[in-house]
Amino acid sequence: MPSATFEKPGALLVERRRHKEGPPVDFLVWLPGTSFLCPNDRKAVLKAIKWPIKTPTGDALREWLTEWEEHDASTQTTAKQSDA
Repeated sequence: MPSATFEKPGALLVERRRHKEGPPVDFLVWLPGTSFLCPNDRKAVLKAIKWPIKTPTGDALREWLTEWEEHDASTQTTAKQSDA
């Protein structure tokens, strides 16, 4: 399972949070001076962050989000197979 937190110290923090009630997953995004709550949606996180593509941090962030998407997809597939 990927780490629940992506961080570039002093510049960016993205934390994936699970809830018992309400939406099951959301992202807490912190940038200096601001913070956002984003739904479990890659586009919403990237829109809030506005971090450019093709930078080391931008590439690492997108890779981290992809890891979570793959993890969630495999978890859902496993759950569906166990229900059948």
